[in-house]
Amino acid sequence: KDKRGSGIVKFRYRTLEEEYRTREEDSEEEYESLENEYRTREDEYETLEDEYRTLEDEYETLEDEYGTLEKDSEEQYGSPENEYKTREDEYGILEEDLEEEYGSREDGSENEYGTLEEDSEEDSEDEYGSPEE
Repeated sequence: KDKRGSGIVKFRYRTLEEEYRTREEDSEEEYESLENEYRTREDEYETLEDEYRTLEDEYETLEDEYGTLEKDSEEQYGSPENEYKTREDEYGILEEDLEEEYGSREDGSENEYGTLEEDSEEDSEDEYGSPEE
């Protein structure tokens, strides 16, 4: 019985040892698989970072080119803001000249309207009598 019992123990020991090795191998494979997946994702991340840096550099280059073109355009054709300001100033001068020559638009229109209103009232009074009467 002792030999038979020890045979069962040995068999059970070998079975457990085999299970342990199998689990250990599976665990190592799973770890390596996860490690490889991590490395792959890390590489993808670095690639994306490189692409981002490249795009940033391209954007900065385009910004610089735009600034240069804008500056060249302003030198060649003048600044749109300055041109607008110049036209605004010219309009102001023309408006002042007209006001000096013909009087202020606001003053003129009020006086003219007031005069027309008075004339109209006088005509009505002549024709129909005074509204107070």
